[in-house]
Amino acid sequence: MARYAALDDPEVLLELRRSLIDCLTRASHALDRIENSIQQTETWLRDDRAPAVKRQLLQTETRFGESRIAYAEAKSRLGNDMARSHETEERDFLRARAAFQQTEELMRRIQGWMIRLPREASEPMGLIRRARHTLEQVGPQAVARLDSMIASIERYQAASRPSGASAGGVQGDAGQGGADAAQEES
Repeated sequence: MARYAALDDPEVLLELRRSLIDCLTRASHALDRIENSIQQTETWLRDDRAPAVKRQLLQTETRFGESRIAYAEAKSRLGNDMARSHETEERDFLRARAAFQQTEELMRRIQGWMIRLPREASEPMGLIRRARHTLEQVGPQAVARLDSMIASIERYQAASRPSGASAGGVQGDAGQGGADAAQEES
């Protein structure tokens, strides 16, 4: 790559350096968000959702028990011309039983996810940790290499500038000399 670079302008490498740092920062933030999201989900399931569903389960279980008793009592009074009351009690009983069964199923799913989530998340979390480790190692090395390249170009420009030439530089033969120097570096 260096043999094709325009050595008279380190701005290209400075822009690449800025872009690389921006990319590393964004990648690090994205990895943080993913990791935090998984941890927050585990915490939410364990500390918020499971206790709330347990409370809901107790409430639906209580309503189910009460409706079962009321239904049994209504059925026993059936001979006393209370058929209409029996239908209402039966409907309430069936609704309470369905609500209780749904809540039980929800609790089973939450408990299953509380067990599965850490296991399921372990592989992505390992990949995230490896990606973070790679970024933390390779990123600074790449930035340091770009800094070194920029410094080399600036030293080359300073050395190849005719005495009395401005920092803006009179190119003269610098374009050809730069290409030769770049081939020597690679």
